[in-house]
Amino acid sequence: MSIFGGPSPPPDPAAQAASSVAASQWQDYMQQYLPQTQTLMNYATSNTPIQQAMQTAQTNEAGAQTQAAGISGRQLANADVMLTPQEKQAQAQQTSLGNAAGMVGAINTAKDTTFANQMGIMGTPMSGITGSA
Repeated sequence: MSIFGGPSPPPDPAAQAASSVAASQWQDYMQQYLPQTQTLMNYATSNTPIQQAMQTAQTNEAGAQTQAAGISGRQLANADVMLTPQEKQAQAQQTSLGNAAGMVGAINTAKDTTFANQMGIMGTPMSGITGSA
C-alpha cells in the first residue's frame, strides 16, 4: 500500500540494481579502503613517525661520522703523518664542531621531511609550517 492509500507501485528494477551496486561499493570501501585510510590518518597525525625518523637520522649520521674518522686516520697513517698533541686537539675540536652541525642538520632534515609528508597526506600546504617532535 502506498502512502496515499492506494496500491504500491511495482518495484523498479533499475532502482533496485542501483541500490544493490551502491551497497556493494560501500561494503568494498569499508573492507578495502577504510583500513588503508585509517592507517594513513594514524601516520599523518602521530608524532611517532617524526621521532623515528629523527632517531634513524641520528643513528645514520653517527655511523657516517665514525666511518669518516676512520678514513681520516687511515689517510694520515698511509701518508706517514704524525700529528702533534696540539694538532690532534685542534683536529678533535674541529671534528666535534662539524659532527655536531652535521647531526643537527640530519635530525632537522628528517623531522621536516617527515612532517611535510604527513601534511601532504592531510592535504595541507607546507609553506612555512614546521613540525615538532
